[in-house]
Formats: sequence, C-alpha cells, structure tokens
Amino acid sequence: MKSRLVLVLALVLGACASIRTLQEGREVEAFTYQAAPDALRLTVGKLRRLLVLPAQVDGGWSGSREPEAISQDVTADAASYLVDWKGYEIVRAGADAQASAAELRRLIRAGKRAEARIPAIAQTIGLAAGVDGVVLISGSMGFPTTRLEARIFAATTDELVWASRLRTRWGEALRLVGNYGEGLFLPLERAMPEVMVERRKRAE
Repeated sequence: MKSRLVLVLALVLGACASIRTLQEGREVEAFTYQAAPDALRLTVGKLRRLLVLPAQVDGGWSGSREPEAISQDVTADAASYLVDWKGYEIVRAGADAQASAAELRRLIRAGKRAEARIPAIAQTIGLAAGVDGVVLISGSMGFPTTRLEARIFAATTDELVWASRLRTRWGEALRLVGNYGEGLFLPLERAMPEVMVERRKRAE
C-alpha cells in the first residue's frame, strides 16, 4: 500500500511541471562566423557563441535562500548545460554587460510595455561583446508555483529569436535544483558544429 502511495505521489508531482517553447527558432544570421557551404540548416543553432547575462530570479523557498544566490545558481547551471549538452560557446558577462543587464531587469519588472525595449538593448550588448546571441533568464520561485523564462536574442537583429517558459508546482520545484539548464533549454536546437564555421575577422 505504501509503495502504491509513493508511486501515485511521484506521478502527480511529475505531471505538475511543464515547459513551453514560446518562440520557435526563426531565421537569423550569426555575427562571429560564416557557415561553411555544407553546413547544417539551423535557426537559433546558428548563434553558437552566446553571452549569458546574470539571471533575474525573484523569491525563494520559505526564505531559505536569498534571490541573488538563486539567480547565480540558475545562471551557472544554464551556462553549463548550454555548453555540455547543446554545444554552444558561452561568454560570461563583463562589467559593461552586467550594467546593461541591470537595465534589462528594471524593464522586466516594469511590465509588458517596457519590455518592448529589451530586444534592442540585448542587440547592443551582443554586438559590444562580440557574440552571436544574448541569453536572458528571468522569473520567480516560490510556493506553490515556480516560473522561469529564457529568451535568446541575436546580435544581428533586434528581434526575439527563441524563448521558453518553465512552470512547476508543489514538490517538483525541488527537482529543479541543479537542473535549471535542462528545464529551460531541453527543447533548444543544438549549436552549429565548430567544424562547420569560419570565424569572421573583426575590425581592429
């Protein structure tokens, strides 16, 4: 009887997590390289060199951890997953990019109307950092619901290229710890393989 109860509880918790791809990969060009003639036909996967901005995650579980520490965990786990499982090259945010990230966080908190300015700012950050795309993660963690959203912007356009949203309830949120990257980026297209790219020479 006890084993059945455990099985039912596991099924309930498993059914309480969902991930949605909000924006499918759209046609885009890379900024740092030119694809080989026989390269794979990819969309967001062309943005193989990504800048991961510091995540903005509000809240926590029962006040056990500060939002800043949770945000750092989400950022680090997302970057590791993109490298190890999706083949992207990750660049960490420098001082200038972090300052711009603070402005993006302010816009996210300001609501939908202010968020319309985010793609243009992300493009500026990407061009300055010499990357193909910029990753922005935001959301909130709490009880009973945790919501996280990942967005990828291209340096060659001021439009959103790819986005996903992760939503969990009850105990399923605890399984996210150490797996934020997989939770957000599992549906993401793999990056263009290194053997199929020719690096662009940047002007001195």
